[in-house]
Amino acid sequence: MNLDIVAKRLSYAGQSLDSLTAAVKAKDGLWRLDPLTAGFHDGRLELTASADLNSAVPKLALNGKAGGVSLDKLSSKVKGKLQNLQIAVTALANDKLLNSLNGKMSFRAESIAAGRISLPPPMHDQSVDIDYATGSFNIVNGVARSSDLRAHGPRIDVEGSGSANLPTQHLDMALTAKLDKMIPIPLKISGPFSAPGVSVDAARGLGGLGDTLRRLPGLR
Repeated sequence: MNLDIVAKRLSYAGQSLDSLTAAVKAKDGLWRLDPLTAGFHDGRLELTASADLNSAVPKLALNGKAGGVSLDKLSSKVKGKLQNLQIAVTALANDKLLNSLNGKMSFRAESIAAGRISLPPPMHDQSVDIDYATGSFNIVNGVARSSDLRAHGPRIDVEGSGSANLPTQHLDMALTAKLDKMIPIPLKISGPFSAPGVSVDAARGLGGLGDTLRRLPGLR
């Protein structure tokens, strides 16, 4: 079976795809969506997907990319552009789909304005603009891990690593932030996706101070 789909607009869960075209192919228990293209919040979305129905638990695969997407149309708390998002994942179509998710994802966002954000002492709540943010994730059994998170702005530089557990919706990140050319502040972001907590990672900060002292002449 071959099916071509054309739609002016398709909406679901508050999100819309514009000028959508898709080709669906099915043969011998293998269904393919190859490709789907559409406008998405001022940008473009392209993806291919497949479902192998020949086993007891269907196997799913998705490859996609997006660019030029307006972040403020995804969240009222963030403004900017998602210039590049690439994802390639596989999963099993059962009630533990997120636990079986494996693959890779990378992103680059630009001109980000997050509004006023809460920061722990000695930093203070303030508005922070970011020129760009980048990172990549390796996803194993539903847990996405990154070691190359970076963000840069006129007043702030951030780098770090961490994980996002998709089945439990829990975030655990270790970041180092330098604001207004101050000394680097180690931060810990941990908690549910809906309301993660931000705190100064004192243990990591003291460890870094010890490493610095050990490198000083006469203290080795």
